[in-house]
Order: sequence, then structure tokens, then C-alpha cells
Amino acid sequence: MSIRSIKGCKTMSVIMLMGFCLACVCGVPGFAQEPGDGGRNWELMLGGGSFYQPEYSGSDEMKFEPIALVMGSYDTGRFKLFVDGDNIGTGLKFSTRIPWSLSAGVGLGAGRDNADMDILEGTPTLDNSVRLLGELAFDLPIATVSTTLNYFPISADYDEAERADNDYRGMLVDVEVSKHWTLNPFLVMVGGGVSWMNSDYAQAHYGVAYPTAHLEAFTAGSGMHSLNLSANIIMFFHNHIGTMLLAEGKQLLGDAADSSLTKRAFQGGIGLIGFYRF
Repeated sequence: MSIRSIKGCKTMSVIMLMGFCLACVCGVPGFAQEPGDGGRNWELMLGGGSFYQPEYSGSDEMKFEPIALVMGSYDTGRFKLFVDGDNIGTGLKFSTRIPWSLSAGVGLGAGRDNADMDILEGTPTLDNSVRLLGELAFDLPIATVSTTLNYFPISADYDEAERADNDYRGMLVDVEVSKHWTLNPFLVMVGGGVSWMNSDYAQAHYGVAYPTAHLEAFTAGSGMHSLNLSANIIMFFHNHIGTMLLAEGKQLLGDAADSSLTKRAFQGGIGLIGFYRF
């Protein structure tokens, strides 16, 4: 089971947080391999937990959502296969002397189900069954700098027959600086960055094409989406069992903050996951 098994509740930021955790676990001496394993080049972690997050991006109501953790990688040093949550892809490191790396993948997307949210009555259900992503990362001695391009084909479907459904080609670009520290038995990670959205992503998630009983009409355009900050702690109880604390804060910007859909511009969340590392 993947996080996407809970339809419409998964946030991309949770996936990114866990992907960051896996990358650090695989790359830090003492965590990357077990004593006596001969320097293995694979990792596999399975687990589950819960994340306390806004009901939708811009909501002032919170909810608990279950998380299923499926993460793994096979790394030869130059070439990598990975599974991060519900994303699967490949990565390439250009040279052991050049700290640039390039990765690409495909994953299950995150929609928005309006069934149980009165404030969203009259807005479309968003169906984003798949997303494509590409990342360029540069490992500096003091931190890792990465740029990620996410592409989302989004269908916006209204319950009302007289309202026109729409298809969008959403794009979200994330630029992030991240850093980790090993403080045995803890692995501490922090990251911060900015996100930019194109007009299709903005209108799908923050636009209100038709005024409703709760929302004024609003046309959202391209521009800055958010400022992002994350902090995560992994603790291994021994070589195989551990727990992961995830926390994030996001300040919506531009039309994402100004939309009538947005009731609170600052979005925060916290989660706890237990896992088994093979």
C-alpha cells in the first residue's frame, strides 16, 4: 500500500520529506550500511504512521491522515533506482569528482476530494492520478542544493452538469537547500526553499471559476507558490527498527495566499512514522 491509497489526502510535501530522509539515511556513514554487511548498495524501509495536516492547501481545518511508508534504493555509485513513497525512478551521478546528480521519476499524484468539506461545495473535485518529476541536485560541503520540476495532469470535475469540466497541465518548481547531521542515535535533517507554480496549477488548486455560497470567484495566475521549511529527526533503536518525526511549515504566497479558497496562508503539519529497515 502507498500513501496514495488514501485518495485525495496525500500531500506532495510529505513525500518530499520522506524522500529527503531516505537520501540521508543512504548517504550517511553509520546509517548507510550495517556492520559486517560488506558495504551493501541497497536500502529498503517499510513502515507506517500518521500525519496531522490541513484538510487541503489553504485550509484552516486540520485532520489526521494515515501514512504507509515504502522506501528503497539500489545505488551503484553512478546509477540509482529508487522508490520514495509512491514515486519510482532512476538517478545518475555524472562523476565521482563532480557533485552534480540528475534524477527522474513517475509517481501517483494527489487530488482533492470535496465530499466531506462544506466550504468546497460547488468547487470541482481534482483528479491527479499521476505526476512526473525531474531533479537536479548539487552536493556542496555545507549543504545540498536541489531544483525539482513536478508536472501534474489535473482533471477538474464538477458535480453540476451545467458547469464545464477542465483539464490542466500543472507545473510546480521547487528550489531547496537541505542539510543533515549525525548525532547518534539520531539523524537530524532540515530543509528550506521556495516553490513556483504555473497558471494551470494555480487555477486548478486556488482558482474559483464559479462563485459559491462560501467562496467568491477568483482567477489564479502563475507566480510564487510558497516558502517552505522542514525539520525531521530519525532515531534507530538498533540496526533495523526506528522512528521518524516529520515537521513542516509552508507560507503560501501570491495568488495561492490571496485566493478565496485560502482561509489560512500559513500551513503546518507534523507526523510520526515507525519503520523497519531491512
